[in-house]
Amino acid sequence: MADRPKVLIVDEHPILRLGVRRILEEGGYQIIDEAADGSTAVDLAVKHVPDIALMEITLPKLDGMETTRRILNKTKEKVQVVILSAYSSEEYVLGGLAAGARGYMTKATEPRDMIEALRRVRHGDLYLSPDVSTPVVLRNLRHGRLDDPLAILTSRERQVLRLVSEGLTNKEVAATLGVAVKTVEAHRANLMRKLDLHDLSALIRFSMRVGLLSPTG
Repeated sequence: MADRPKVLIVDEHPILRLGVRRILEEGGYQIIDEAADGSTAVDLAVKHVPDIALMEITLPKLDGMETTRRILNKTKEKVQVVILSAYSSEEYVLGGLAAGARGYMTKATEPRDMIEALRRVRHGDLYLSPDVSTPVVLRNLRHGRLDDPLAILTSRERQVLRLVSEGLTNKEVAATLGVAVKTVEAHRANLMRKLDLHDLSALIRFSMRVGLLSPTG
């Protein structure tokens, strides 16, 4: 039993984690832990160094893309990340792959296909479920272009973008991050300039499109 591949499940919904746990355990995987947010996922990945981190792209605290980057960086890419998301837009898929994920599935994936996906990733393959293998995604993969729309932002600018999109004022963002209000204002101006966005509604729409903010957030 000790040779079963180890999996960390990352999703904010307990009922989803329970369902995935049962599917994977029946498929021969060992669930070493669960996380409900990106920050906890990074800590647990560093602690356990699982074979696979299976995660949602939209998460509290850190989105799935940034969580993926941090896990890969902190574990020196010893962890394979596979996205299991409710969202299948090209921006989400390309963003997840650009961050370093080795697979992307939607939550409509059949249990047997989920097991097969993890098996293929464990053997070094890249896995995409059929419902996310759009011409745009495949063309980007074929030509080696995985353009991450957030790549031009610094880590702090991403944090500010997410918090502002969630409705926090500059003062509240400053308090959350432990920085001066003027610093937040500067980050906000910089990220809007880089992304060519001009108002809060545009920021929110962009955050939803790239997975920083869920449509219901």
